[in-house]
Amino acid sequence: MIGIPSNRKNLLYRAFRELGRVERTLFLLRFISNIELRHVFRAETTKIEVHNNFLTGSASAGQWSGAAIPLNRKSR
Repeated sequence: MIGIPSNRKNLLYRAFRELGRVERTLFLLRFISNIELRHVFRAETTKIEVHNNFLTGSASAGQWSGAAIPLNRKSR
């Protein structure tokens, strides 16, 4: 920031850092209290992990199989 004294830059930085902390805390509280949101996150995380495991297995085999990735598995 050109032309702004460093102490004002520091104050602005601290204010935005605290705002970020508040946003993160609010998100975590919503996440903890909303079971439906947790199920969505878990399902999406599982999809990503299955995809990454598939790619890792394909790469270690030295070939690309082109097989379908089972993304629509039901959660346990």
